[in-house]
Amino acid sequence: MNMKLTVVLCALISLAGSAFAELEPPGIVVDGLNALWRSGGKAALDVWQRGSANVNPVSPDGFAEIEKAYGRMLGYETIQVVPITGSMQRVYMLIKYERGPAFASFDCYKPEANWIIALMNYGVKPGAVLPERMLAGRGK
Repeated sequence: MNMKLTVVLCALISLAGSAFAELEPPGIVVDGLNALWRSGGKAALDVWQRGSANVNPVSPDGFAEIEKAYGRMLGYETIQVVPITGSMQRVYMLIKYERGPAFASFDCYKPEANWIIALMNYGVKPGAVLPERMLAGRGK
């Protein structure tokens, strides 16, 4: 009986872990990335700073510098959405450019009905944006 319970618990934990890995980023993150793709850094920051305290250390010039070096933006991929509480998530994204990737993290906060970006980090050095465990590879 104990062995069956252990197997069931392990299966449930595994399913819960995979469900967290498949969470979608809040719409404000995606809307900002689409604005970055269509209209550039200023438009993206306008979306991401909507409703927030606007204390982010990211400037529109940083996006322009990355685009100058890496070419045009090709798209983006969700790396991971980490639920912290019901009203807080950290979202890690890969932004694809012609000559290399950039990385972003968004601390998303939902004080009431809508998500806001409390803090974001953006750059081309993965170690400056992504946690070390992500860079160690899967299964390590």
